[in-house]
Amino acid sequence: MTAVPGPIRIGREVEFKVRKEDWSKYEILDGEAIIWIRSVIVKIREIEMPPGSPPEARYITSGTTLVATFFRNPQGSPTPEPLTPDDMRSGGVEVPSFTTLHEPWNEYLISGTPAQILTTKCVATPGSRTPPRWSWCSRPNPKICGN
Repeated sequence: MTAVPGPIRIGREVEFKVRKEDWSKYEILDGEAIIWIRSVIVKIREIEMPPGSPPEARYITSGTTLVATFFRNPQGSPTPEPLTPDDMRSGGVEVPSFTTLHEPWNEYLISGTPAQILTTKCVATPGSRTPPRWSWCSRPNPKICGN
């Protein structure tokens, strides 16, 4: 990440086209599950930079993150009780490690003369998960959070 000297101001929204937006993939829980994470950018704005700022720190993005979890053996008995407030407050149990399978760069073509390419990457960080729960159809129903 590039440091920007002094205060910044958010400028105008810019038009862009998605050139590439791919899923980052991670193996967790000792290989029992794979998580796909994808950042979807919906808005890009220019930043009005103070003098002396690096040229690459010119944009700020808005978007959302999509997460999908796939279990290798997704069978279990349904859990009739919902998560309790204590389960949610506790922050769950730590997911101690994960293995990176795929972490691609995403590319966005920003309109203008000359056109510019903005690159981003969706990266997992260590996190936690709630106690295991199984849905009514015997499928895992995880809640996994990043830090």
